[in-house]
Amino acid sequence: MLNLLEGIKVVDFTTVVLGPYATQFLGDFGAQVTKVEPLEGDGFRAVRPGPSADIGAGFANFNRNKRSMALDLKQPAGQDVLARLVEDADVVVHNMRGMSALALGISY
Repeated sequence: MLNLLEGIKVVDFTTVVLGPYATQFLGDFGAQVTKVEPLEGDGFRAVRPGPSADIGAGFANFNRNKRSMALDLKQPAGQDVLARLVEDADVVVHNMRGMSALALGISY
């Protein structure tokens, strides 16, 4: 792992392939990436084959070098955690439709 982005904090709300692939590179270059998933998890977890019953190989690869947490952003407690996460984040990444992100409180 290269440490070119050491000290950079990224909050990752991306799902499936392209978003996690992009933020994977940030983690590979040393950024601290925190992946935030819904309580049911990223749907890409279930794509097989994989190293275990819970995680597919693609999910494991595209989400390496990341911390992970599950939040219910539709609840006040989830919004409180979201506010604390982004308070000192350098980068917030999502690949949702614009209105969906706004409905979950993900905006400037």
